[in-house]
Amino acid sequence: MLSELEYVRAAATQTPGFFMPEDRPKTIVLMPATMEEFARLAPTEPLSGFAQPLDDGAMIVFSVSDRSGDARVVARHEFAHTMLFNDWFRYPQWYAEGFSEIVSGISVDRRRNRFTVGEKPRHYSRRFKPLLDWNQLIHSDFDAHSLPDLEQIQAAYRQNWLLMHYLTLNGEQDFSSEIDRYFGLITSGRESQQAFNEAFGFEPAALWESELSRYARRPTTTRRDFDPSALDLDFRASDADARELEPLLIYLTDMADARRPGQRGLSSLDALPGRWDQLKTAGQCGNPVTINMRPGANIVTIDGFYSKPGAEPVPALFGYEQIEDDAFQLVNVTEREYPDVVLTDDYRLSMRNENVFCLDKLPVQQVCSVVFHRCDRGR
Repeated sequence: MLSELEYVRAAATQTPGFFMPEDRPKTIVLMPATMEEFARLAPTEPLSGFAQPLDDGAMIVFSVSDRSGDARVVARHEFAHTMLFNDWFRYPQWYAEGFSEIVSGISVDRRRNRFTVGEKPRHYSRRFKPLLDWNQLIHSDFDAHSLPDLEQIQAAYRQNWLLMHYLTLNGEQDFSSEIDRYFGLITSGRESQQAFNEAFGFEPAALWESELSRYARRPTTTRRDFDPSALDLDFRASDADARELEPLLIYLTDMADARRPGQRGLSSLDALPGRWDQLKTAGQCGNPVTINMRPGANIVTIDGFYSKPGAEPVPALFGYEQIEDDAFQLVNVTEREYPDVVLTDDYRLSMRNENVFCLDKLPVQQVCSVVFHRCDRGR
């Protein structure tokens, strides 16, 4: 499994137009032995696997006992996500999923040192018809995993694959300059759908009528030779209970708990004051932070949460209004005491279980912006 992923990485990095830094850290591949173990770590349902950025690299998680499909296809899909992880740019979901679907279909001929790109995914049909609105699909707020059933989720993946295939593997037209402009517009703050229409000069919905419906019947495949000397097979396997994996397992469990609320023994106001860890990315806990409520004032302080560039961290101050037994809404008031710190975002803090808090930017998204957990959790 690991060597196959390495062949895919080597094939991808030798594809014209694709770049991945040579000093990029290796990816951790976590394979729970059973679907039950995988389900305890998975952030959403239904999933066959998921990818997670780390402070010093990335990881993918999937179960080899998943009988719903080929584990190698899932592994290649999730591994492709790690190729797009970037500190300064977050790819729109349609692009990230479309790219990952294309990579999941890469086939490598090791004997001839050749790989094939562009083959149809296993859930693609020659009688392909779009089930979802194309313009909605490329919107910044679109999340395929929030769709109500597996059929619609797979439809989103199929459409992402087709749109990505047309824009990147189309032998008749080169859209590389339009894609670069699209990313530039997103970086400047433009919403994804608006940036797409501006960069490409058409809407995906109109493109389906004029081009994609025809292209869907005969998407092209590309065969390329690759240099086997670029392979790096210097990796090792270790058991999941290895000491260095413990923080990752704690993190993944906390993230899963934060998305699937458990039993709550206390109200959030009762449980809030105290020392917590801030989990910014997997692999490491942040320095412990202290969350307190000021007596006689509806002010919550989160010490060391914010800092002025080049300065020491300062407490983040929030006025709060309880809106549910397990959550309260926060209004940022840090500027009152720290005028040099400009903060404009508001938040909602929710108690997911007795050990886990979720801090969301408003409006609340499906996933947590930051997950806090008790300092002594798992130690």
